[in-house]
Amino acid sequence: MVTRRYFGWHGSSAGLLLSSLGALVLPAHFFVESAAHRYEERVILKYSLVFIFVCLFAILNYEGLIFDMIGFAVEAVDTDEDLANITNTENQLDISVGGESITKFLNKELEVPYDWGAGLYIYIGFLSAIFMGTIILEGVDTSLMAQKTPPALNDTFINSGLLATLVGTLGRVVGDSIITFSALVDSDIFTDFVNATFFPLIGLTLIGIILVLRYYPFFISESE
Repeated sequence: MVTRRYFGWHGSSAGLLLSSLGALVLPAHFFVESAAHRYEERVILKYSLVFIFVCLFAILNYEGLIFDMIGFAVEAVDTDEDLANITNTENQLDISVGGESITKFLNKELEVPYDWGAGLYIYIGFLSAIFMGTIILEGVDTSLMAQKTPPALNDTFINSGLLATLVGTLGRVVGDSIITFSALVDSDIFTDFVNATFFPLIGLTLIGIILVLRYYPFFISESE
């Protein structure tokens, strides 16, 4: 959705990007395997979350954020009945952005620009970094969960494998819900789609960091 709306890509180009991201899985697992011999897994867990947190801030559309603030201000002025009664059509507030009237962006006739022309490189670069950080995080937390799960739990129907599958499914449901919510918000109000998608992920990642720091002494692998 992002590549089509902001960069004009077709489905084949977006598919190539997704396949390229998939190719990062093996390097990410190789990194986890190598780093696990030098650092505690809980250290990798913590810093992979911090890495994802920083990349989420970097991938945001800050030009779009400025557009959002301008758009909300213009909408507030346009909906002010008192101002509308004393302002004729020739003196109505109209802001030109990049040679285009702000009303075109408000009416969704044009997509909000992405970071002053560098959005393509920013998005691909930090999307790849976020994806790789997520794969690293998945490998570490799966290993820690397997070690910390009580042996008695693995003898029941609800074992660590089932829990991992359920948590992964829940994560996909949350992710799809965020994308759906972002599309709905973007279609109704002056809100950048990239920011509406990644801002909630910043909050979820921050919660993960807080939980890891809170239970940090517990995350010690049996081999250490």
